[in-house]
Amino acid sequence: MKIDDSVKTIKFVGDKRALLYKKLGIETVIDLLRHFPRSYIDFKNASTIASFAIGSTATIRAKIVEKSPPILIKGSRTIYRVVAEDEEQNAILISFFNNKYAHESLITNEEYIFHGKLSGNIFRPEMVSPIFFHKDLCPDMQPNYSLTAGLNHKMISTNVKFALENLSSFPATCLPNSILVEEGFSNNLTAYN
Repeated sequence: MKIDDSVKTIKFVGDKRALLYKKLGIETVIDLLRHFPRSYIDFKNASTIASFAIGSTATIRAKIVEKSPPILIKGSRTIYRVVAEDEEQNAILISFFNNKYAHESLITNEEYIFHGKLSGNIFRPEMVSPIFFHKDLCPDMQPNYSLTAGLNHKMISTNVKFALENLSSFPATCLPNSILVEEGFSNNLTAYN
């Protein structure tokens, strides 16, 4: 794989995903590698529900205590909901729209890390479509990319990882050679990793 190859040379990137990437100005492998995260989500400091104000972005640790059956709503949409409880036994409603996979992957009595906007009210907090990981599989951090509908952080991270693993090297067009030498990077590939 070369840096100027089409983004479609990356595993899991077909015509549909390539069109989504094009909306973000990504057409080649190097375009993808230069689509740097705008920030990082820190999962190491997950806390209790009460630690966050309604309306804030929260990272909480909670155990699934109840799974509700799917609810069909107007427009052929389905809401999937679970109730989770933190270590202080505060409950939160976790909702997903048209995402059966997310609902099925959450296992009762297992603990997860959830990251998303805290909505609802202090008596019934809620997160809609949060990012989540099982507590044993949660990374310390995750890149937070600029997205477009149909692309998520995990897809971009997976594609970037594949590109980096399949490029042997590429020229130092992003970082000056002095920085590469000073930091002990032999090439941009090492710097990106």
